Amino acid sequence: MSSLTFLLVIGMLVVKQKNQEYFTAAFLGGTTIKLLACLIFIFVFARKNAADKHIFLLDFIYIYLLNTAFEVYILLRNLRHEKLR
Repeated sequence: MSSLTFLLVIGMLVVKQKNQEYFTAAFLGGTTIKLLACLIFIFVFARKNAADKHIFLLDFIYIYLLNTAFEVYILLRNLRHEKLR
């Protein structure tokens, strides 16, 4: 999940440098792609490993929600700084 997030952030930064207008669309698209990739990973992993599916799902969703909340916080923080400039 960290590698996927890193690649998506680099992609969003490249989009931001090339054309500022598409940054929001790139952020939303990247977040959607990450969500779908994580859901596919959850279903494949839960299907292959029969032990403790519920605990794995709860842990993964907890980590995913914390990561997404952190990304949104950083995005909002960066956008506020741009308005002050």
